[in-house]
Amino acid sequence: MSGQRPAATILESALPWLLQDFREHGPLRRVLPDDFRVDIVRVFTQILARSDSGESDEAAEFIEEVVRTSASFGARPEHFELWLKRYEAQARNLVGEEKWQPLDPVFDQVRLRLAKLKLQDT
Repeated sequence: MSGQRPAATILESALPWLLQDFREHGPLRRVLPDDFRVDIVRVFTQILARSDSGESDEAAEFIEEVVRTSASFGARPEHFELWLKRYEAQARNLVGEEKWQPLDPVFDQVRLRLAKLKLQDT
């Protein structure tokens, strides 16, 4: 884990807790299968751990693909807006405000992508 930002290290070490939390709670619980929800949290956390700055679109591209794939289960962009809000709140609490700041641009990009998907969905 050398060379990683402190936030990434904290998120990766908290992954078991995040997985359990999103397995039991959250807006996708009644829409998506358990394994799929767990994979979303795991992969999204791994992407965040690799995000050195907000310049990468990897997180937004991942969420867009998940939203499109999840549509067959009845999930809508609104579900993922709520999911992202919950994930951000939980992760921000774990990491702390100061260490979280480098991740703000990543979440801004994901929110923007979700807003575009929501407009396309209407």
